[in-house]
Amino acid sequence: AIHEKLEKEVAPVAIETISSNREEKWGFKILALITGFKQLIEYRLWRELPVFGIIDNIPVNGIIDQLQLRRVHGKGSGDSGDVVGTAVNSLIISDIKTKKKWTPHQDLSASPEHKFQLMIYKKLLDDLISPEYDWDTLFKLHNLDPKITFSDLFIDQQISISRANNFVSLVADCTTLEDLVLAWKSITQEANIIRGKVDRVLRVEFRIPSRTGDQQPFSMIP
Repeated sequence: AIHEKLEKEVAPVAIETISSNREEKWGFKILALITGFKQLIEYRLWRELPVFGIIDNIPVNGIIDQLQLRRVHGKGSGDSGDVVGTAVNSLIISDIKTKKKWTPHQDLSASPEHKFQLMIYKKLLDDLISPEYDWDTLFKLHNLDPKITFSDLFIDQQISISRANNFVSLVADCTTLEDLVLAWKSITQEANIIRGKVDRVLRVEFRIPSRTGDQQPFSMIP
């Protein structure tokens, strides 16, 4: 599949994981977020990032096909709104669609379904990167205890994942979901995203055999 091929371009080594309870299953979800943002900061590109959250009291999950960090000028994600550090970044998300073949005058406009999907993803990721996000409500909705200590097996896998993606020190002392949330908040602050939100211009990228990707950007309605 095209998505698996594209993911391997940025993450050539897959690490299989085993969870012993719901808390550890969600621990891996947060580790996936941390991994994605660590690679975004270092290489400016990541693919297949899982996102989750609550919209109108309904749990929602998804996978963002592609994320990019681009250096811009403006206010970063510090608590005061001032620029933190030297690099301020725009966080851009894209959805990748495939076309079996190319034909002249082919319509590559983004469908309403594509636009709606990306707007949902933006909402979920905006919430997750917000320092004010209500993780307690999310955990309660899924009947999770954020204070339960992870098993030794989980910790061993966490070490393997963090070592492979160069963030060992960030999660070295993480033994609960609460700890991983703090690590996630730390990495999102390091990303220093302009205005602390995903860029309003969302992109649908069409992949066609023997052609480079054609992008169809659109802006969210204010």
